[in-house]
Amino acid sequence: PVISTVTEEGGSSKSDFIFIKTEHKWQKVSIREIWYIEGLKDYLSIYIPTGRILTLQSFSGLLEKLPGDEFIRIHKSYVVSVSQIDEIEKKRVMISDKWIPISDTYRSAFFSLLEA
Repeated sequence: PVISTVTEEGGSSKSDFIFIKTEHKWQKVSIREIWYIEGLKDYLSIYIPTGRILTLQSFSGLLEKLPGDEFIRIHKSYVVSVSQIDEIEKKRVMISDKWIPISDTYRSAFFSLLEA
């Protein structure tokens, strides 16, 4: 579960942060700090500069809360922040010294986004 902010008009809006439910608390996470998200069966690991946050949530639920122009799915198990990518090779990207694979399924959409 992720909390989005609510505007005075009552509609939801994109914010600079989201709240992520971890074991027994809600943790505030700055969207700009998210490096990448890794899917692990029923859980997601959200990697940020201070470590990782583990949450019981689906990719689709979390992606609804993140700006679509800043995050892209590059593999069935990975969503990355485009602004955090350090290097791109044909089948992988590097974020903070970690190589993340780009699967065939998501490759064309990823490279189309880069060229836009």
